[in-house]
Amino acid sequence: MEMDKIFGALADSTRRAILDELADRDGQSLYELCVRLIMLRKIDMTRQAISKHLAILEDANHNTGKIDAVPVEQMQQREEENLALVKSWMAKIPMDLDILILDEIGKNISGAGMDTKVVNRGVNGEYNPWPGIPKFQRVFVRDLSELGEVWIETGRAIIAVVGIGMRSTPGIAARLFRAVQPANVEVISQGASAINVTFVVREEDGPDVVRRLHQEFFGSC
Repeated sequence: MEMDKIFGALADSTRRAILDELADRDGQSLYELCVRLIMLRKIDMTRQAISKHLAILEDANHNTGKIDAVPVEQMQQREEENLALVKSWMAKIPMDLDILILDEIGKNISGAGMDTKVVNRGVNGEYNPWPGIPKFQRVFVRDLSELGEVWIETGRAIIAVVGIGMRSTPGIAARLFRAVQPANVEVISQGASAINVTFVVREEDGPDVVRRLHQEFFGSC
């Protein structure tokens, strides 16, 4: 049954392409994955659509905890009951502590490095922000998890395109990709700022990429 779920998830060609792309370059952001799918594999989808495909791939390795058939008029109540049930399955610490000792934290455990709702720390360092769960005066971390090898690549250029509405204006991303596409784009970053998109290309491609971007947005070089 579990193998059927996995093969079912892989039956779609887009999901196979997503897996191939992640195998080629692990640790991509959703934005970078979408761009590389457009530029390298000619798969033009929104980030929301790619997120759904990722969810299907992720769910292929999950076990079903409960299935409910619910009349429409009972959906809200049953949803609240099921959320409470799922919460009861989550790991928890039964008491307040002066110090909580963690063996390790890391991005492979959680986006914040640790399960924030277990250790009662917010992603921005908030101190015991959630009522109703144990409070910890101090958190001691013994080690960081290993994510993989780190290496330095030379001969690269970083190009930043800055402007109000870079993330929210329809069509901006397509114009950027069209201008940059002839070059081999190795990294794309947008998460750090709503007004900035950054590309990493080979150093020798940098001047030509800048000229094409200038031509695309200003009409002259």
